[in-house]
Amino acid sequence: MNTLANYGYTKMSLRLKQNDAGEYFVVLAELSAGNSQFVSLTTEEFGQFADAVFAMRDALRERTGTATAWAVRAQIAAPGRSA
Repeated sequence: MNTLANYGYTKMSLRLKQNDAGEYFVVLAELSAGNSQFVSLTTEEFGQFADAVFAMRDALRERTGTATAWAVRAQIAAPGRSA
């Protein structure tokens, strides 16, 4: 899954990986010209990160009073489910 940031100059990437022991983990990558950063998250760490993302989305919605484009896309993808 890829998302552009910094006015299109940075790609944020999420990848689901599996190690040799069969355990799953998530890699979050930030890819910019001349700079790349990678963060490996256990499934528990990723769950905590995802919870923080949803909390931030809700805070933005509360403060701006509008749905984000992301929430609108999620609603289109899953009608009847709150984004």
